[in-house]
Amino acid sequence: MRFWVLVFLVVGLVALTPRAKSQTVQTSPNLITNTWTGVTPTTSTGGGYSGGNVPGYNPSTNTVMFGYTTNTVGQTFAINQALAGSGVQIGGYNYSWQYLNNNEFGGTLSSTVRLTSSAGSTLESYNYGMNVIADGWRTMSGTQNFNQQYPTADVGNLSISFTGKDARFWAGYYGPQVKDVNLSLNYTVDPCVGNPAYSPSCSGYNTVITSPNLLTGMTGTQAYAINQALSNAGSGAMIHGFNYGYNYSVAGRQCAIWDIFGLCLTGYNYSDAGVATVITDSNNATIYSESNTHNGGDNGTSGTYSKQFRFGTSRQITTLGGFAMAPWTSGNASITNMYSSAVYTADPCLDPLSSPSCPGYAAAYLTQQCTANPLYNSACPGYAEALFTQQCTATPLIYPSCPGYASAYLTYQCSINPLYSTTCPGYEEAYLNDQCIKDSLYSTKCEGYATAYAIKYLVTGIDSTVVNQSLSDTATTKANDPTNTKVAVNTVTTTVNTDGSISTGVSATGDTNVDKVITAKASTTNNSPASAVQLAPPPPAPQQQMAQNEPKGGNKQEDRKDDAPKGSGGSSPSQNSNNSQASSDKPAAPTARQELQARREAAAKAEAVEKGKNLAGEMGKASDLEAQKAVQNVVIQAMGFTPGFDAYSKQIIVQQQFYKPYQVYGNQKTIDNRANLRMFGGTDILHNEMVESQYKKGN
Repeated sequence: MRFWVLVFLVVGLVALTPRAKSQTVQTSPNLITNTWTGVTPTTSTGGGYSGGNVPGYNPSTNTVMFGYTTNTVGQTFAINQALAGSGVQIGGYNYSWQYLNNNEFGGTLSSTVRLTSSAGSTLESYNYGMNVIADGWRTMSGTQNFNQQYPTADVGNLSISFTGKDARFWAGYYGPQVKDVNLSLNYTVDPCVGNPAYSPSCSGYNTVITSPNLLTGMTGTQAYAINQALSNAGSGAMIHGFNYGYNYSVAGRQCAIWDIFGLCLTGYNYSDAGVATVITDSNNATIYSESNTHNGGDNGTSGTYSKQFRFGTSRQITTLGGFAMAPWTSGNASITNMYSSAVYTADPCLDPLSSPSCPGYAAAYLTQQCTANPLYNSACPGYAEALFTQQCTATPLIYPSCPGYASAYLTYQCSINPLYSTTCPGYEEAYLNDQCIKDSLYSTKCEGYATAYAIKYLVTGIDSTVVNQSLSDTATTKANDPTNTKVAVNTVTTTVNTDGSISTGVSATGDTNVDKVITAKASTTNNSPASAVQLAPPPPAPQQQMAQNEPKGGNKQEDRKDDAPKGSGGSSPSQNSNNSQASSDKPAAPTARQELQARREAAAKAEAVEKGKNLAGEMGKASDLEAQKAVQNVVIQAMGFTPGFDAYSKQIIVQQQFYKPYQVYGNQKTIDNRANLRMFGGTDILHNEMVESQYKKGN
């Protein structure tokens, strides 16, 4: 309904309305009040027989009266209160008042107007004298321009004062009088403050937008609702004004009826055209209107009309109603190409992030930050997934569901213990070390395997479990000491006694660990401090064992014959085995005596193994590697005294060719191991004697 009211209003505008004025000098209201300083209230209208030492003021007549003494009355105004707002500049003031000074003997009267700075110093000062003696009231008025424009931020106060005195010194108010004082400021408002579209030099002009033509047609009456036409500008858009215009064409005068040879006998008709423009507010009240008329005259006219209208102060779009243009013509005339464009600044909160004060700023900011990084806030969409990815990237072990968790977990466990999985790097080596620590006989690769084997199976009187523990401790120590740091120890010497016992001793360094190992299993018949480890005596030769185990009272000669395989020619088991094999296709079945001998040998071997535990227990008590080496030397030298071990020494080895000769390691040079020389150096002489004795048996 309002839209059509606007249209009808525009169509009805035919009178010429004033054009919008540009920014001009404005005048403030009268600043003078009924509050004067330096006066005393009175009802006197002048004269009298008392008073006069202080000027009187009669509020009912608005008159100040002076007495017989010189005094000054005045009023002061704060500029920033009188003219609030930014962009205001003061250019001067208007003044007027009436005064009376008709004393025949004369009197003095003057006025001063002063402008001060914000710091209190005088910027402008003007004096007005009124000493003319005359009958009746006189008027003084005018406009005073300052030397420059003063922004309100730079000025402080504007003041006016009057100074007067009665020249006769009579009691009462016989002196000059002043009434109806009026003082107003002349000022301008910086148009850029109210409207940034006023000039390209205005601050904020870069935010100004000019819309395209908002009219739907270029002829006929056109109108639109501003908030609908600029719906994309937002509810907070500021409208600064409008640019509008049209083209017009109006013909010249034409003869009304009869035109004879260029002579119009009935008078002329004239053409004209015009456009009425109206802007209304949201209450449908007209806030701007303009009507333009173009007359054709005698010769006609045409052209383009354009207007840039700007509000004194930009208006929010919600306070505006509509914009309309209504063309009209008479005679031969036309209005074409009408247009209307709005000049505005879009609602800055179309983007809620433009200011924290915008509605929806918090939600928009959260969305912005979440888009940049879902980890910004736990309320961000995808926060949980992003946190999961971040933590899994930092350490895949944080959750079992992390990609790469299985691989990382395997690596972690393998770093703690290579035995965690068979796929761990170093598993084979660690497994071997672990098994060797548990049992030195697990593999021939175990350190101490040879010693453990000798002690368990060859040496009597040694506890193999203690030996294994000692060897395991050594292996563990080496495993924990990658550099295998050597520890300086005392040198241990070993001696084999004639009764088969072995004695050991240490150097003067005082290493008691070796002493304890060597003396722990000393013979009960030898209680001396330098005790020896008593070993089992060497066992008899196989023939002697057989003889000792024969039943009492038997025929020894027949037993020996029956004991040998058929077809053998010798009495030695080793020799008979070779001869019997050569003389028969099948080996002879063992006799009952031979089976008995085999069982006896097995029992002797088991007994030797059991006796070897004692010496192994002594070695397990050794506190360091060198002490264990000393016991190991004893073990190695004691091997020859284990029952059945030296049986070969009782036999004469027949030199025969058992295997075809062939070269195993061609051009191989044997390199001595100095560590082994140190370990076995103490028994080299004895060993060599044992070897040499084998070759002398056959001689």
